[in-house]
Amino acid sequence: MLLHDLLGIGEDEGIFLAEESLEDLLSLPVTRDVLSSGIEFDQALLIEGTGVALHLKEPAAWLLLIDRYSREKPVREFAAKLEAHRIKLQEELILPAVTEYFSQALKDELLCQSCRTATGTLHLADRMASLAEFLRPLVPDPSVSTLEIGCGSGMATRSLRGLGVSPWCLDVERCDVCQGLKAGYLDPCKTMVLDARLLSCFFQPGSFSLITGFMVGMITDANWDLWRRIILEAAALCPDTLLFTVYTRPEAKRICKLLDQKGWNARIIDNTGSIVIYDQWACLGRPKEAETKN
Repeated sequence: MLLHDLLGIGEDEGIFLAEESLEDLLSLPVTRDVLSSGIEFDQALLIEGTGVALHLKEPAAWLLLIDRYSREKPVREFAAKLEAHRIKLQEELILPAVTEYFSQALKDELLCQSCRTATGTLHLADRMASLAEFLRPLVPDPSVSTLEIGCGSGMATRSLRGLGVSPWCLDVERCDVCQGLKAGYLDPCKTMVLDARLLSCFFQPGSFSLITGFMVGMITDANWDLWRRIILEAAALCPDTLLFTVYTRPEAKRICKLLDQKGWNARIIDNTGSIVIYDQWACLGRPKEAETKN
């Protein structure tokens, strides 16, 4: 795994993160318990700006404590008292390495009691082909940094990847993501089980040139506040292009109205000629300056 490579630890040595999810890296419930427990270790690596790796005596393995994404920094306070070897990691590889760790734990079913969806994934070939055709003129440069919100098990992700796009993906449904990882449709280094409202805790503004969400919703008055916060979170991370597909025109209109209010140029795209019921309507948002130049 990437963590072994980054820390210079042999693949035969175990590495474990104290926390069980990306979201737990924000509040650090287990990390705080570990730090207050008087844990015994015989070796430590101080990871600048990230945390500390402790080599435990029993069981013999490395325990990784990270407060990089938390507002509070209990690990750094703990590490400041240690005399240990310091290492500096490549910034752009830290999150992929952590993400891969959680993806592998999910695939290995270490984070759940049992697998509730052992039957595998159901992906519709017509939908994937139709979506790829819809996206082709909208994504002329497949090399742009891309994020897909609500990836599920990776059906729409396969359309993106078929166009040469290698997106970051996230979803809150752990079982769906697990199935996509097991099937090889999702990249373990770029797939997160995470509430999209927490994206800015892990990514800086401007991290993506394209953020997509396929078949978001159904968006109703009851859940609009949730989707509103997700869309605004996406807009804060992406200065270039936002694209969301939905079932109905009113849903697309509601997203476009929000983006217009926040200074974007958003337009509704009618995709009802599609042969499948998915992705019938879309909202495409671009900054007003970019639209003016075009």
